Amino acid sequence: MTIEQNRSYWDSFTDFDGAKNKMGLASREIELQKYFTEKLNKTQRILDLGVGVGIIYNLVKNVVNPYTYFGADISQTMLNHCIKNTNNEFPVIWLRSAELPFLDNYFDVVICYSVFTHLEPLTANSILGEIKRVLKNGGKSYISIIEEATENLTDFKRYIVLKSGAFQQQLVEAEFKILSQTKVSGEPQNLIEVQK
Repeated sequence: MTIEQNRSYWDSFTDFDGAKNKMGLASREIELQKYFTEKLNKTQRILDLGVGVGIIYNLVKNVVNPYTYFGADISQTMLNHCIKNTNNEFPVIWLRSAELPFLDNYFDVVICYSVFTHLEPLTANSILGEIKRVLKNGGKSYISIIEEATENLTDFKRYIVLKSGAFQQQLVEAEFKILSQTKVSGEPQNLIEVQK
């Protein structure tokens, strides 16, 4: 989907409780919390790109600094829910395009959880370029994707399912170094850790 199509979809999305039940958020939260608390700390400047309703922040708020944690999303509706769900503890930015309104080499970490699972390849390339631009040298990004080899996708029909290895090739072409790939239980997503 294009950025505008995604914005329209997420701005109209209001059934968060139904989505939590359908996607099994409770079953993955412990695993995601463990994964990210091992990777993040209070000294890092972090961008949660596609922050949504603030799920990742609520899982890691004890190990990050809310003054150096930023959320950004294309959906004003999602940002409003994020502010409510996180008690407005960190700054959020409404994105109006694929260009990120941050200085070059600004962030130590960029988290993209369930972002690239909604983007067409050309839009994904544009976003990867922006992530690379705002990441410091040696900075890391944590990106989730869905590959075709994953199990039952009936509840994930609107997600973009990639051919195995296709997104990793995009990462290499964007000059990221792939450090690891981890399967997230309870859903068909994989987390890829990359470094600039």
